Amino acid sequence: MNNFNIFMSFVKLGLLASIGKRYSNFKIFFEDLKNKKLLNNKEYFVKVKKYIDSKQYNIDRLYFEVSNVCNAKCIFCAYKSISKNPHHKNGIMDFKIFKKAVNDAIDMNIKKISLTPTIGDPLVDPNIFEKIEYIKKNESIYGYFYTNGLFLNKNENYKKIVDSGINELDISTAGFDKKNWEKIFGVDAYKTHLLGLSNLLKYAKERKSNIKININLRTNLNPIRIFFQKDFKNYILPHLTTKVNFTYMYTYDNWGGAIQKHDLLSGMILRRAYTFKRIPCKRLFDASILFDGSVRLCACRAIETEFDDLVIGNIKKASLESIFYGEKAQNIRRSFLDGKYPKTCRECSMYVPLKI
Repeated sequence: MNNFNIFMSFVKLGLLASIGKRYSNFKIFFEDLKNKKLLNNKEYFVKVKKYIDSKQYNIDRLYFEVSNVCNAKCIFCAYKSISKNPHHKNGIMDFKIFKKAVNDAIDMNIKKISLTPTIGDPLVDPNIFEKIEYIKKNESIYGYFYTNGLFLNKNENYKKIVDSGINELDISTAGFDKKNWEKIFGVDAYKTHLLGLSNLLKYAKERKSNIKININLRTNLNPIRIFFQKDFKNYILPHLTTKVNFTYMYTYDNWGGAIQKHDLLSGMILRRAYTFKRIPCKRLFDASILFDGSVRLCACRAIETEFDDLVIGNIKKASLESIFYGEKAQNIRRSFLDGKYPKTCRECSMYVPLKI
């Protein structure tokens, strides 16, 4: 992968970033208007209710909260406020709970498993590689997770990730300038992050690994500027291959109202929230296993704690299938049709209307 092609990919990303920042909220505005027109379409609401009641859908991907502890304090994440909540509980998922949930997922023919918690970082879990090994025993499962990369160097985790057989790894970064990175990630750990990411890329390249690595830019800077940053050229650029992809976050969600515009840096755009949510959110048709075995609809966002009104049961007491299709889960999905949303969903800007 030559430097010119990499540069051109950043130019493309930069153009998309400029367009995305300007027009993504307009897109939501017009989709909102379009969805409002469905309010008088009684046939559509009957169709959605029949779809919910049919239970002819499956979990597309199952998320695991292997840890809900984080080692960063990102300005775009609600972890800072959630971790201060006296009613919130922290923990690491016990392997027995994990094994039970994975087995239930296999029984349901679920093909994608993410070890990414709603809040927290998977590499905080000291037993993360035992869990990866277990899911990779089943070759039909596509496994992946997101990380902030702060523990990549710890115990040479970067080597263990590449050698684990995990299919995909997403790493969030604010770019490759110490001052700006630490403003966004909220901790004095830029060098740790940089060296960990550099070592990961270098090792994956040396091993000719098939792992797909996504570097997700969470920054106020245009991607083209990042390409010219000194640390990018010295630590990242030499180790890039066709297996490495860069993405850019155009807008930042509000975590149900927990994140406000003033929390972000200039150049970081807060995503517009839908005002019309009478169609169930598609995220209610996926599920997350919390560290204590609780099953929660939506692995996407939480406000005060993930142990909220989206929890529908516990894997220790029943099968995943019976919980996912149970009456509590169904009532939450149906509640949107009546305009009665769970607290977490009311102001959430990550809402995506279900399309059937």
